[in-house]
Amino acid sequence: MSELRFDGKVAVVTGGGRGLGRCHALLLASRGAKVVVNDLGGNVKGGTRPEGNPAQQVVDEIGAADGVAVADTNDVSTPEGTKTIIETAIREFGHIDIIVHNAGISETLPFTQITWNMLDRMWGVNIRGAWGLAQTAWPYFSKQKYGRIVNTGSWAMAGISDCAHYCTAKAAMLGFTKAIALDGAPLGIKANTLLPSAWTRMFEDAVKDAKLIALTKKYWKPEFVSPVVAYLAHESCEISGEAISAQGGRIERVFYADGNGILLKGEECTPEAIRDRIDDIMDEKEPALISNAGDFTKISFKKILGKRP
Repeated sequence: MSELRFDGKVAVVTGGGRGLGRCHALLLASRGAKVVVNDLGGNVKGGTRPEGNPAQQVVDEIGAADGVAVADTNDVSTPEGTKTIIETAIREFGHIDIIVHNAGISETLPFTQITWNMLDRMWGVNIRGAWGLAQTAWPYFSKQKYGRIVNTGSWAMAGISDCAHYCTAKAAMLGFTKAIALDGAPLGIKANTLLPSAWTRMFEDAVKDAKLIALTKKYWKPEFVSPVVAYLAHESCEISGEAISAQGGRIERVFYADGNGILLKGEECTPEAIRDRIDDIMDEKEPALISNAGDFTKISFKKILGKRP
């Protein structure tokens, strides 16, 4: 079985100074990639005051293992920051092939206490960062007819109490990544979303249950997630617009599905009919896989036209 190598490839890994990002950067570099390790050095809640220089520490680790990397401390939440991160790759290595947007922040707070500034900060790192990196790299990807983007989502998209701004940002990541995957298809650009679970600073900050902490530390190691990133970032990866979940060596596809539902014709479609048949509407049998909005439209018309007399 041939080894997946990244010789000649240039990768940007945001949030690459600690936790998952550090593991991603180390693995890519160990397999030949030249890596821009980006990390502002802030805390998990988005504080911008640097806490050491973790990006340089990872660069030093890579160098000690005979790899090639440079440190970058720009802020992914700003247009200037994302632009400069990509420019660092071009300046230092001549081109850009891979973006792994791992940088993220989180905080636990009741919905009613989340301010507009908190919402803006959360979206700045998690979503605007992904947007800015992809948009800045797009002309380079388009010109070389090649690019790989791995954005970081989260199962928080399914909802967590006291975390509405984070959940919203992570749900948005799926839609964003699916959209650019469609745009990138004719250009040789593939984009996918990773939904990782691992013991990191962010997880430690959010979880207080002692039993869950013990299990997570033992089984959900960051090293079990990075191989998924490496595959999604590799030239042999054939999937795009997908969401892949990874935790503790358990790896699976995450997808949207459309329930079989009901069909109400003409005057039959009333609030009362909805009430009376809500169990049928909510039934999960015979779901149809939805890869994008176009799939939903086709399936919807097929069901409507196919069931009419």
